[in-house]
Amino acid sequence: KALTYRQALEATIRRHLLGAEAGRLGVTVAEPDVDARLAQVTTSLGGSAALQQSLAAVGLTLADYRDELRAGLLAEQLGSRKFPAAVVSGRQVAAFYRSQRAQLTTPAAVRLAEIVVKTQSLGQAVVDRLHKGYTFAEVARAYSMDPESADAGGVIGWVTTSSLPPQLTRVLPRARLGLVVGPIQAIGGWHVLKVLGRRKGHTQSLAVARPAIVAQLKLERRAALLSGWLTRARAAAHVTHGS
Repeated sequence: KALTYRQALEATIRRHLLGAEAGRLGVTVAEPDVDARLAQVTTSLGGSAALQQSLAAVGLTLADYRDELRAGLLAEQLGSRKFPAAVVSGRQVAAFYRSQRAQLTTPAAVRLAEIVVKTQSLGQAVVDRLHKGYTFAEVARAYSMDPESADAGGVIGWVTTSSLPPQLTRVLPRARLGLVVGPIQAIGGWHVLKVLGRRKGHTQSLAVARPAIVAQLKLERRAALLSGWLTRARAAAHVTHGS
């Protein structure tokens, strides 16, 4: 949605006020910090292509977005400089922990290698070759229908247990590490698998999560204080413009 002239003017005035206050206090943003924040966002979105797609959807260029990130970092640093003693209570930390518990939980997962073939007989041929001493990687490259995992020697990495097809979840929890399982019919064909690793689901304790929670709440508190300061500074500013 396009900004009206008045909205654009207000955004410009507020950015000018923030920049002037940052200059008065000697607060600056280094380009490596912008690079680091951009890299963090890119990773969270799933890569550069996903970032470019997201920016195109809202009509922003990468240069525009870097400016937005730079302004955000400047506001964060200015908030820290102006309000260093932002206080967070234990009750606030506990409430945040309860509300974000799902995000602090790592689900149970298995690290898998797999070979997917079209028929059960091909799956049995794969198992026979593995039992004869051929490595999983070379058999995967020779037989698997999935080109991506075949190129990686069959390794597909960590997969959350809950995301697996039911035919596999019934078998894999009992599978011993390093042993071949299958062939099992599931989505995509017949699967021959090897469990390379296993980790239990767990939730971070409040004690472990507390430092990150306190940092986040202080960031939010300083942002609120800075917003209040900016509103007062804007009210005190006298701006002349044409109609």
